Amino acid sequence: VRFYRQRKANGSDRALADLVARVLMSPYFLFKAGVESPTAPCANDRSALAYRRASRMAYSMWGTMPDAKLMAAADRGDLADDRAVRAELERMWTDRRTRAWMHNFFRQWLHYDRAPVESYSWGFLGNIDRAHLHESAQQELERFIDAVVWDGRGNFEELMTSRTVITSATSIRRIYGMPDTPAAPVEQAPGMRAGLLTRVAMLAPGFDDASVVKRGAFIRRQLL
Repeated sequence: VRFYRQRKANGSDRALADLVARVLMSPYFLFKAGVESPTAPCANDRSALAYRRASRMAYSMWGTMPDAKLMAAADRGDLADDRAVRAELERMWTDRRTRAWMHNFFRQWLHYDRAPVESYSWGFLGNIDRAHLHESAQQELERFIDAVVWDGRGNFEELMTSRTVITSATSIRRIYGMPDTPAAPVEQAPGMRAGLLTRVAMLAPGFDDASVVKRGAFIRRQLL
């Protein structure tokens, strides 16, 4: 209310628009957050801090509530200590739920799981089997993401430039101009096939008539 009154001198409509913008941009609106006291002056504060951290860690890493081990650490008050928090985060990092939640983040960011429209032309696909193309493309992209995040440097540059290919799907391999049979578990894509933007899951989400405007808008909105 105080913010609205301060802005009202510029007009009610402008003040209301600024107020809505401030609410929508607030981290307390966008994220699940708790207020942490760095001094934790008493035992009750330390206990509350431990439970808030457990909740925040679990929803950040897994997208769900804390497991029994994390709750036990909070019960003991361990999570008020930064070293204990680090130890729990290292344990959580190896949990399969972390990888699944990361895939969920990338799907929301890049929209590569959109249902395809079966309109691929024979000129585009030739003798490539389209029966499971969409599923194979998603799987190939997620294996690429795993390789960058878990086995590589895990930064934006590598996402945009890595040539890593991990797939045995003949349809994907033929589109990439690779032999039908993998020569190794992890291979390097030929030619200009570098980074996630050149993957089938990103380039063919249901159509083969590329829209320069739509692709440019996607890059502007999602990547820049």
